[in-house]
Amino acid sequence: MTIEDLCTIIKSEFSKINKRIDALQEEMNGKISQINGRIDALQEEMNGRIDALQGEMNDRFDIITNVNMAKILEHQVETRKELNDKIDKFLLQNNLEHKQFAYQIAQLEMKEGITKIG
Repeated sequence: MTIEDLCTIIKSEFSKINKRIDALQEEMNGKISQINGRIDALQEEMNGRIDALQGEMNDRFDIITNVNMAKILEHQVETRKELNDKIDKFLLQNNLEHKQFAYQIAQLEMKEGITKIG
């Protein structure tokens, strides 16, 4: 066997090895593509779940906000009613006191003989 024969055999073996490496690279590329597809599907699924969760959380926050707003408004109405009642009582008391003062003034005027006309 000559060196040329050995070189031909070595080239042939390297060619076979290169074909095997190419086949392995194609297989690995296919597997990587499958993995990337699975990752993309998982990301889409997770994004869908996150969107659904955010939507549910927003709905719950809206409900809580509405309930709190209703409680605040209810408290404002009660407070306003209480204040109106207190103002009404104050005005009634004030009116009564004015009438009492007017009566007392009229009594004094009659007693002392004072008239408003001069």
